[in-house]
Amino acid sequence: MKNDPSAFSAAELVSRIQSAGEDDRDFRYRAGRYLIGRWRQGLDLEPLIDLLHSEKSGDRTLGAYYLCELAEPVEGLKIPVLRLADDSISHCRRAFVEFMASARYYDEPIGIALAGCLLDLDLYVRVSVMEWGIRAPAEQFEPFSRLVEMGTRRRVPKFSNPLSNDYWNESELRRGIRGLNIVRRIRAGEEVPQFRSEFPEEDNFVFDNLNFMRTFRERDAAWRDMQRRRTDS
Repeated sequence: MKNDPSAFSAAELVSRIQSAGEDDRDFRYRAGRYLIGRWRQGLDLEPLIDLLHSEKSGDRTLGAYYLCELAEPVEGLKIPVLRLADDSISHCRRAFVEFMASARYYDEPIGIALAGCLLDLDLYVRVSVMEWGIRAPAEQFEPFSRLVEMGTRRRVPKFSNPLSNDYWNESELRRGIRGLNIVRRIRAGEEVPQFRSEFPEEDNFVFDNLNFMRTFRERDAAWRDMQRRRTDS
């Protein structure tokens, strides 16, 4: 029974997972899957919320990992997860975006937070918002677009020279709108190679990630075909 995850409370399991050594990898895995199953049902959420709101970066990182593993809506997490949009750890900010995307949650506070994440300097976070925008229904994407176009959640420059502040305000606004326009082109049915040269200011990493997701099935089919040919030869 000591290795049966169901014999422990959720809080005890989280504690044991955090303290487990390499010899306890099997229990750590089974305990994690057990917790994820409970959390998907909206049960025993307090230990997960405690991780997400912890002052310890390691706790929040673990919570963000579990959050991404849920991959479905859990109503009791909607508000607690919103705090991650401003987390100092980029993995936590990305987890916020991915949870809201998989859960398909959207309201104005979420839209405001997503607008800020579109401007994130971590390109993984920026790409995750763009991926959300590509798949989001129009009733979510359009109000989000208006928030970005208004410059919502831009970083506030604090130069003594107001012209320097204007410079960075304009730069942030252009970056947000550029991200929107890329998403709009894909939503309209265009492929990344068709238009990427029209956005020279955008990092190639962003385009490569977007194109990677768009061409996944094509690569998978090609790989399966290669495997069949090897088997037949």
